[in-house]
Parts: sequence; C-alpha cells; structure tokens
Amino acid sequence: MLESSHTRNPYARHLAVLHHSTGIKVMETIFGTTITNSDEREVPERDILEAHVIRDLELVPSLFQAFHSVPVQAWMTRGAQPLTRELGQLCIQQLGD
Repeated sequence: MLESSHTRNPYARHLAVLHHSTGIKVMETIFGTTITNSDEREVPERDILEAHVIRDLELVPSLFQAFHSVPVQAWMTRGAQPLTRELGQLCIQQLGD
C-alpha cells in the first residue's frame, strides 16, 4: 500500500506521499496496529512499515522533512488565508537557516 502512489507517479517523488512518519500512522489507522504473520504470530504493523520506509530511504522522515523540498506553486496557496501564507513563509525561512 505504501507503493500505491507509484502507479500514478512513476518517479521517486511518489515516495513523499506515504513514506514518512505520518504516512505510517495513516496506514496503521487503515490496517490496524498489528498483523498476523505466516507463523500465526501478531507483529506490530509499525515495525513492518518502518522497515519498508527505511529500506527505501534509509530513515523515516517526518511529514515536514518529506515535503520540505516540494516547490510551492501558486495553485497550492490560492485558497490560503493571510496568516497561513505568513506561517508558510516563516517555515520556508527556517529551512534556509
């Protein structure tokens, strides 16, 4: 399921969709916190998901880390309120520091 975005975006940037700590939490919410393996043993879903992300990225990034390099386009902020734009600029400035 972590790779489902690959069908719509064949490039590596599809990993930003779910390959981060929040994506793992979303997957746990959908599939539950444990899974029964072939040995009939309950295994934490988070362990499996984190291992998958670490295999692909060598770490489990935060949501912020996953999206910080995505360039902001005008269409993304069209409906943003002034305070949201101001906070977004503050975040971008902090990244540069």
